[in-house]
Amino acid sequence: LGFSFDYPNNMFLEVDPDAPRIFVIPNSYRTDKNPTMTAIVITASPNDPQLTPLEWLEGPDSGANMAKGYGKFNIDGQEAILMGGSAWITVDTPDNKRQLSITTLPPENTSQSLMDEMDIILNSFVFAK
Repeated sequence: LGFSFDYPNNMFLEVDPDAPRIFVIPNSYRTDKNPTMTAIVITASPNDPQLTPLEWLEGPDSGANMAKGYGKFNIDGQEAILMGGSAWITVDTPDNKRQLSITTLPPENTSQSLMDEMDIILNSFVFAK
């Protein structure tokens, strides 16, 4: 999908066979008898029409609650938007062909350990050049 990242060794990757989506899942999910699914989810969607992450979030198709505000930061030189009150980030690929959505599952009331693991991914995220 044109990017790479590091993830903690207490997690594993699972690729969605039906969509351009990657789940980064805690290893404990494999062994718990009644696990609640927690994961970091990275989804790549076509950026068509080409919109900035903020334009897309403010548009009718995102479902974002803009009332909670947002913050801006960079992921490997690309402007990224972090939605206020959640762990939902959107960023365009450098060629503007795809828009990535990086979020946690569940999207709200995310555990601190999952947020720490998401930081590892975001801090190591690199787009293919």
